[in-house]
Amino acid sequence: MKTQELLQEIKVSVLATLALVVILCGVYPLVVWGIAQVAFSSQANGSLVEVRGKIVGSGLLAQNFSGPQYFHPRPSAAGEVGYDGTSSGGSNLGPLSQKLTDQVKERVDNIAPRIIFQRQRWFPPTP
Repeated sequence: MKTQELLQEIKVSVLATLALVVILCGVYPLVVWGIAQVAFSSQANGSLVEVRGKIVGSGLLAQNFSGPQYFHPRPSAAGEVGYDGTSSGGSNLGPLSQKLTDQVKERVDNIAPRIIFQRQRWFPPTP
C-alpha cells in the first residue's frame, strides 16, 4: 500500500515537472517572442540599420550621448569623432607608451569632474 502511494506521488511530480518545462521553456518564450515581433518589430530584431539594401549595423550600438543626467558613455577612439563602428580596432599602445599615458590622463581629467558631481548628488556631505 505504501509503495503504491509513493509511486503515485512520483508520477504526479514527474508530470508536474514535465508540464512546467513545456510551459516555461516552450510556450512562454514563444508568446513573449510573438508579442515582441508584433508590437516592437524593429527593436526585437536588433534595430538594424540598412543602407542601400545592405545591413550595416545596429542603431543601438556605439551611440555618443551626454548630459548631466548621464554618468558618461563608454570611451571610443574609432573614427574622427569616435563611435564609428567601421573604424574600430586596437591602438597597439603598450603600458609604457607616453601617448597612451597622455590619452588616459586626458580622459580621467574629462570624467573626474562629472564623477565628483554625481558623487555629491548621490551622497551629499553630512554635517
